[in-house]
Amino acid sequence: MATLSAIYNNLFADAEIRFPKVPLQKICSKISSGATPKGGKTAYISKGVSLIRSTNVFNFNFEYGELAHITQNQADALSNVIVEPYDVLFNITGVSIARCCMVPADVLPARVNQHVMIVRPIMGEVMSYYIMFTLCSTGNKGKLLGISQSGSTREAINKQELESFEIPIPDEATLNQFGLLSKNLYENIYTNVKEIRTLDEVKKVLLGQLSSH
Repeated sequence: MATLSAIYNNLFADAEIRFPKVPLQKICSKISSGATPKGGKTAYISKGVSLIRSTNVFNFNFEYGELAHITQNQADALSNVIVEPYDVLFNITGVSIARCCMVPADVLPARVNQHVMIVRPIMGEVMSYYIMFTLCSTGNKGKLLGISQSGSTREAINKQELESFEIPIPDEATLNQFGLLSKNLYENIYTNVKEIRTLDEVKKVLLGQLSSH
C-alpha cells in the first residue's frame, strides 16, 4: 500500500493546481447513506445480506471482523442503498469519520447503515480507486475533518457537504494509469485476504473438533 501511495503522490503532485476541481456530485451517480434495521444489533443474523457499518470501513481497507448480516426482508427496506461493485465507502460520523475504502466483491450483496455513505462514481472502477486515495490523502482528510467539526452538533459530514466537496480531476490517461496499478495491487490483496480468512475458518473447525474429543 505504501508503494501505491507513493505512486499516487508522484502522479498527482500539485493536483490542486494542475487539474480542474469539481464537486463529487458532478462525477458520481450516487452519494447516500443508509439506516439500521429496527431492533439494532438484536436484529442481526449470522448469515444473510451484509450490513456495512463504520467499524468495517478503514482507510484503504475493509475490516471483515465485525461485519453484520440482515435478512432479505430487512435488506429490501434498504433498497435505496444497495452497495454495488467498486463503490467507495465513506464514514460520516463519530471517531471513524472520513475513513474511506472500496467495497470488496465478496461482501456483496450488501447495504450500509446511517454512519456510512456510498460514493459511486459515474466512470466506475478506475475513478473509484482515485476517489478513495484522494479522500484519504492528508490534505483532503484535514479538510473533511474540518467540515465535520464545523457544525453545532456531534462530528458529522452530511450528504450535501460530501456532494459539494471538490476534488481535482486528472486527465484520462493519468487516471487510467493509476487505476490499472491500483486494480492489480488490490486484486492481490483481496486474494491474500480471502486465503487468510479461509485458513482461519479451517483452524476454527479443527479446534472445534479437537475440543469435542
